[in-house]
Amino acid sequence: MEKNRIGFFLVVVALVFLCGIANAWDEPTRITVRKGDSVYPQVAAYGSNVYLVWEDATSYPNRDIYFSRSTDEGFSWEEPKRIGWSGKAYEPQLVAYAKKLHVFWLQKDFCSDPYRYGYSIYYIKSINSGNTWSKPIILSRKAFALSFNVFIDKENIHLVWVQDYPTDGYGIYYRRSIDGGISWNKSALVSKSIMGDYSRYIRNPSVCAYKNSVYLVWQDQDSSSQQKLLFKKSANLGKTWTSPVLIKSNPGYIVHYHPDLAISGSNVHLVWDEPAISNSYRIVYKKSINGGKTWTTNKTVYTRPSWLGFSKIGLDNNYVHLVWFNSVNDGVIDYLFSNDKGITWHPKTKIRDLPDYAFSCCYPSIFGYGGKVHIAWMERKNSESDYGYEIYYIKNENNEQDVIERYIAHHQDLEQWLAKLGFKLR
Repeated sequence: MEKNRIGFFLVVVALVFLCGIANAWDEPTRITVRKGDSVYPQVAAYGSNVYLVWEDATSYPNRDIYFSRSTDEGFSWEEPKRIGWSGKAYEPQLVAYAKKLHVFWLQKDFCSDPYRYGYSIYYIKSINSGNTWSKPIILSRKAFALSFNVFIDKENIHLVWVQDYPTDGYGIYYRRSIDGGISWNKSALVSKSIMGDYSRYIRNPSVCAYKNSVYLVWQDQDSSSQQKLLFKKSANLGKTWTSPVLIKSNPGYIVHYHPDLAISGSNVHLVWDEPAISNSYRIVYKKSINGGKTWTTNKTVYTRPSWLGFSKIGLDNNYVHLVWFNSVNDGVIDYLFSNDKGITWHPKTKIRDLPDYAFSCCYPSIFGYGGKVHIAWMERKNSESDYGYEIYYIKNENNEQDVIERYIAHHQDLEQWLAKLGFKLR
């Protein structure tokens, strides 16, 4: 009996230790070491490859798009290389499927009105994991693409953006490719602003898709200054769309910032950040388990008295990952996860507690894949010799069973020792 009690205690200790490994973050990796700013990172992964793109101002005032790759699950990184070099490239986005990578960015061009600057959306792709890249093409020409978002579902790529066509006014526009970026359909207006053609309150669209179903959410404002978070769905790859559905409405001073969608089958997940009462701020989450027909009630998963924002969501099997910027101590990166599809949430983790040499960090990007979660962000130094933003990366194992089995594979003696006591770990 005493032997069994001791054995049980040792098994518990071993499992706690191994699960601790599963929930431990790697040390952050500094991806860029440059003289100018490296900002707005985007991360994606497929297989053992992890990819990063960002906007780089090393040759200021020129701003170009840079790319780096890890082929060993984020342990080591290749030297960054420039893949978009117009000198006026901003805020890239990245999606990946198999060996195919797709990169989009805003580029500052003259729009049809010669007295106003506009942004075009540029696109390039790689079919060999980033070894070589296509020539850029323009998917939205000489217009105000004020904010945009991209989602990939195998060979189907979905692009949405806010644009001000001189003839059509402000609205959400959509394009898709169903052949991995080889061809694209024509731009289509999905929704105009509530307040009319020249309202600039419509912004921050987010898109996700599964098979023929495409889901879209965005911010807008009505004539009484009510802030609206709106949702639409297409069941035929964006050919037609439902009428807008109101997700949430707030008074004018409470804006739904940075809505972000993610999807797994018919489960659609949504997160955003917004001000709350008494000068506090919160991260809000909700989901639909039936393809957007109905939604759960809004759930505040985190709140604090100082500003927070730039919330992002990532999925991997039953895991829902959230990351955001927290303005405490000049800016840190916070992380929260659920391992039961968003029903319950584990306590918040500060994945980047700023070291003494850092000034602030913000604009996180997150991607869940294969039992791992990958996060990138921009971080600013405060030394006179290194006073610019750099790109940082970190990863974590979120599949405890996979981690335990990989650990045991390298420590067979642990398994054999526990087996002698009559206990099996797998």
